[in-house]
Amino acid sequence: MEIPDGHFGYIVSKSGSVVKHFIEVCAGVIDSDYRGDVWVILKNNGEEAFKVTRGMEIAQMIFMEHKYPIFKRVNGIEDLIKSKRGEGGFGSTNKSDQ
Repeated sequence: MEIPDGHFGYIVSKSGSVVKHFIEVCAGVIDSDYRGDVWVILKNNGEEAFKVTRGMEIAQMIFMEHKYPIFKRVNGIEDLIKSKRGEGGFGSTNKSDQ
């Protein structure tokens, strides 16, 4: 397959496999410049053995658009634009300013 520039394929679980068999896909990204086989890593969260057979639908790929950001090098954190969070850490985004 050839994914158009500016897009990527995101491999995810099939909901039926998760619900019925507890089989989950370890999500992966396929870049637009990749040419080759696509492998899928499965994780069995159930107690029963799960056998994959040819033609079985075990995963799905979602195609998404992305942009390449332009980064600017700064000398330190003090050169970054201030955010509402300020110097708050994890869990601080839902707190009102004091």
